[in-house]
Amino acid sequence: MLLNRAMKYLNIILLIFIYSFVSVSNAQFSDSLNDTIFENKTFVSNEIIGFENFKYNPTVAYFELNKPDDVYGNITTFKNGKFSSGNIGPCGNECRVTVSGTYALEGNLISLFIETISFWKECIDEPKQIINAEIGTFVWENGDNGTIKLTSLK
Repeated sequence: MLLNRAMKYLNIILLIFIYSFVSVSNAQFSDSLNDTIFENKTFVSNEIIGFENFKYNPTVAYFELNKPDDVYGNITTFKNGKFSSGNIGPCGNECRVTVSGTYALEGNLISLFIETISFWKECIDEPKQIINAEIGTFVWENGDNGTIKLTSLK
């Protein structure tokens, strides 16, 4: 009788362990699938992430996968948990801005954190800005034609 009761409790503990392992594995698998959406990808965005009019501005609305003919515009690249976002134009005599920071994915959420804003070309005299601020956490969803829509949780 005591042996049966011990086996019953052992089975319950074993089931809890298996359920916990499967849940963690599924979450990690799901996050690794989500990593492929951004990791080592380059996007054209509606703006430079977290920047507008020479100031920190924590807004962003959408990304579109970069196509081979997209060589100019606001280009954002994600790699190794970091992102770089800046404008690239056809002529060399314009102000260029690069925003650098980190990102973290969890399910369909992406959190963006700006570290610095740097200036070059015609606005090289602008001082580098050390921001160290969170842009925010966004729900991301796939849209049409490679577009990724971001919706702020705020």
